[in-house]
Amino acid sequence: MKIRNKCLLTAAVAVSMAAVMVISAGITQALLTDSSGKTNHINISGDAVSAVLLEPAWDGIIDYVSVNGSEYPVYEYRSNQPVFGYENGAYDAPVYSPNHSAAGVRATTTASGDPRSYGTDNAKNMIPGCEAQKNPYIVNRSEDMSVWAAARVTFVYAGVNGNNASKKGMPLDMSDMLAVYDMIEIDYSCDSYGSQWERIDETPDDAYDVAASDAMQTFYYTCILAPSAQTTPLFTTVKIKESVSSAQISRLQKMGGFAIYVEGYAMQGNRITEYEGFREWGIGGGVSFQNTPTQQHPVNLENV
Repeated sequence: MKIRNKCLLTAAVAVSMAAVMVISAGITQALLTDSSGKTNHINISGDAVSAVLLEPAWDGIIDYVSVNGSEYPVYEYRSNQPVFGYENGAYDAPVYSPNHSAAGVRATTTASGDPRSYGTDNAKNMIPGCEAQKNPYIVNRSEDMSVWAAARVTFVYAGVNGNNASKKGMPLDMSDMLAVYDMIEIDYSCDSYGSQWERIDETPDDAYDVAASDAMQTFYYTCILAPSAQTTPLFTTVKIKESVSSAQISRLQKMGGFAIYVEGYAMQGNRITEYEGFREWGIGGGVSFQNTPTQQHPVNLENV
């Protein structure tokens, strides 16, 4: 068994990982912030499957590499060397050592010297009508194994400024989730024709269909991923609607904001070769997200 870091994972049968972003609100603006960067929780059952959840539009990280047994984020490769950061954020001052003081510092300029921003930067001062880039996708890091991939999105209470602190990390209840749904727009890939993501109804009967307004949504990727292949992004932007009113912002503030918790899952593909088989197996209980927040087990947002 090998844990490559919070964002990478190896497993014989399946792997699970997660990322989080927090949305809070002020009196005249809505803020979208990442509480402490992306964290991908991994559940491991062996040594063969390796997967990673990345979202470079949000944080600039395109990969993770192991150095002396520890994993470090990589922002690009130059002459096949991983770049771990940039001195003073300057593109022309790359850092090639993970122990450098500038490791982990994103580039604030492009190769041509133009300003460069990321979703986590854009999200720090969002007003109605603004959006932040966030593009979670799963990469199959296995050396010689294809995998099936799935993802889950859960909206949880964020407890910003101590508001609603007793529910922090728990899934939003229905009324609060509907209030949030009325305030934001997420361009889920599965809502577009020809998408390779499918929103999955995991209920045992047809009494209820899962929808974008649900606090927890599960998605399956309809194509098997060969080694080094990646899914398309589950979504690419989170937007505060232009129509958001001061009353809605006030409600969100009293709620303590909310977090969008994204989990990824991957399992070896040599057991199931067709998507319908994976779908049936997954809905039947095969796909398991080990870190999904619940009222009994809220997610610890300080650790993600």
